[in-house]
Amino acid sequence: MHTLGFASVPAVRQAGAWRAPLAWLSLLLAVRHERARLADLDDHTLADIGVSRAAAAREAARPLWDVPANR
Repeated sequence: MHTLGFASVPAVRQAGAWRAPLAWLSLLLAVRHERARLADLDDHTLADIGVSRAAAAREAARPLWDVPANR
């Protein structure tokens, strides 16, 4: 007996096509939030995590679509 895999049905594959862009948008928004929070940290907290004010400012200034590959 031959059965079709669930993902081999074209309508099912197309129905899930929105998930990847939605996941990407969610990641972009999360990174934007993290960068904004990093920019808001005071010098003492930045020193505690080993990040300079200049490095925090550079990270916060990165464009929205510039997401590290390890995310």
